[in-house]
Amino acid sequence: MNNSLSTEAENSKAEELREQVTRLEGLLLKKRKQIKTLRTALKPHEKTTANLKRKSENAKLRHKLKLLKKDAATFSSLKARFEARFAEYGAQAEELHLLVGIAKHERKTIRQFLDMTIEQNIILSRRLATLVVYMLRNARRPENRHF
Repeated sequence: MNNSLSTEAENSKAEELREQVTRLEGLLLKKRKQIKTLRTALKPHEKTTANLKRKSENAKLRHKLKLLKKDAATFSSLKARFEARFAEYGAQAEELHLLVGIAKHERKTIRQFLDMTIEQNIILSRRLATLVVYMLRNARRPENRHF
């Protein structure tokens, strides 16, 4: 009897295990179907996500491009202003260089006039001194004649 009880218990356990395996296989099949359904549902979402990501990246790139174009316009404007100033400063430098040349020539001319004036002053001073000496000599002679 023990044998039959133990066989019945084993059969009952085996039956429970079979039922459990069948139930687990059913659950496994159900889960596989759910996974397949979720994958099918996720594919369009993955595509949508990829599209949104691309759109976002494109928007960022457009924004960067807009900023770069704005910077390029600013740079171009500044470059034009600096070129204009450079040309203006170049013209002023040429004009100042010309004025320096003219001033040097005038200085040379004035120096020559000053030298001539000093020379004439010396000559006139000598003449005056000679004339004064002559007048003094002539003034003394008449005094001597009266005595």
